[in-house]
Amino acid sequence: MYFRGGGWENPLEREPEKVLNDVLNEFVSMESALHDYGVVIDPETLAINEAETKRVRTSRIS
Repeated sequence: MYFRGGGWENPLEREPEKVLNDVLNEFVSMESALHDYGVVIDPETLAINEAETKRVRTSRIS
């Protein structure tokens, strides 16, 4: 079990859209989104890079 500010869960299982909302609301930085949650966000479009997010998360689980 992992503790995250909002509760108990594995950060890599948090829905990428929720992580993006946290970034947009300035609760976490884009760097934290990648480092802590494995979510890759394009800094120009502020969109989730789905392919890179999947790659990062898969590499951390393996």
